[in-house]
Amino acid sequence: MTNVPDLILFVSRYQAKEKIAAHPELVPIGFTLGPPRWKLSYGPIMYLRQIGPQPDFRYLEDPAKFREAYRKHLDGLGVAAVASLIWAVLEGSNNPSVAGAVLLCFEDLEDPKQWCHRQFFAEWWEERTGAPVLEL
Repeated sequence: MTNVPDLILFVSRYQAKEKIAAHPELVPIGFTLGPPRWKLSYGPIMYLRQIGPQPDFRYLEDPAKFREAYRKHLDGLGVAAVASLIWAVLEGSNNPSVAGAVLLCFEDLEDPKQWCHRQFFAEWWEERTGAPVLEL
């Protein structure tokens, strides 16, 4: 496995098709409970539900409680396992110019009323590895 900080990660939403299409070096990876219910104009896309929210999290409407449960889940997996899962997708992508991944979910974070697990993932990853995860 390549060194964890060498793993280049971004986050975004499925609907950011122009941004995603502008970065063919990033493999789009969904990390949601389910895939979008519409056809994506980019791809192929892979899914890593293991590193996303778990089914019982959907009942946690309080962002602080959700964040706590999600971080506990990620800590249970550990940085090395999360990195291994992502690296496996990148290595299997058949993209010779792959440089990293963009982890995707649904929420529009330009709306200040919304929050999302991708924010919590980015925070957790940077705290554990020192590598930033930026919004694409």
